[in-house]
Amino acid sequence: MKTRDRVVEINGLSKDYPVSLRSFLRPGRGAGRPALEDVSFAFDGGEICCLLGLNGAGKTTLIKILAGLLDPDKGDARILGHGLRTGNRTVRQHIGLVNTNERSFYWRLSVRRNLLFFASLYGLTGKSASLRVDEVLAQVDMGGLGRQRFDRCSSGQKQKVSLGRALLAGPKVLLLDEPTSNIDIVAAKKLRRLIRTRLVDQEGMAALWCTHNLHEAQEVCDQVVVLHQGKVLADLSRQVLLRVERTASVFRLEVSGYRAGLPAVPGVSETLSTLEDNGRQVVRIQCAEDTVPAVLNRLVENRVRVFSCTRETQNLEEYFAALTGRQDEPCCATH
Repeated sequence: MKTRDRVVEINGLSKDYPVSLRSFLRPGRGAGRPALEDVSFAFDGGEICCLLGLNGAGKTTLIKILAGLLDPDKGDARILGHGLRTGNRTVRQHIGLVNTNERSFYWRLSVRRNLLFFASLYGLTGKSASLRVDEVLAQVDMGGLGRQRFDRCSSGQKQKVSLGRALLAGPKVLLLDEPTSNIDIVAAKKLRRLIRTRLVDQEGMAALWCTHNLHEAQEVCDQVVVLHQGKVLADLSRQVLLRVERTASVFRLEVSGYRAGLPAVPGVSETLSTLEDNGRQVVRIQCAEDTVPAVLNRLVENRVRVFSCTRETQNLEEYFAALTGRQDEPCCATH
């Protein structure tokens, strides 16, 4: 029985950037610096897939490929059943792209006139363009600000106008390249709610949301793809992401008589901290929750007295750092 096609399917995408004139003139695998390496994942309408990674991870490169602005060196992607290589023009009709720090608007024109101009590029003119602009302004909660000059809009309002432009052609898939990175906390929260509730939940759009903000990913996502140095490190559902604290936790043990290395249990890493004021030792172990009984049994077998065992929350930054091997530096900004 044939499985249902996903709205967005990315299959083995790879892209190199040339690092010299020679590699530019003779393109091919291995000729330049890899920006993406064999990236594959998929998601559906009514879902937000967060592409999570540090700056330089390859997020924007992937967005540009899906938007038809770059050609991949290998692999392909299918959007609503149409391949990038064979149906690029059709794919573009279904895509709405939102960049961060957008500079292509006419700052002295009103919001409405800006959108009317971009509507004309989609082939909309006259009354049909005017009606569509009104619909889009209402979609992004800018219905009363159509006459306001673009340069007098706040950063959050400008980003809503950018989102409105992406919606002009009625896309089924939104590509969002760090849409909240240059706006304030309140505006970012409103924009996340608008996209999540109205466009995705109510209208059934599919969205690929690029971010380096772990908490943003946790708030809006249905799926999280962790990208690092062009490679997919993890492809997690929202349920799995929210269980990170349970499945990769740090446990704090108060003990006495402990000697480093005693809990030789597979999948357990340990650190011994200084003595507490009460004379007890504190050992912190990182492991899955169901491994803790084996650790406690091993301690008791080695005559270590255990006074307490409590779970400390491992935050998402620590989880991301463990995945990317960058435990020695802060990895992600938070709003």
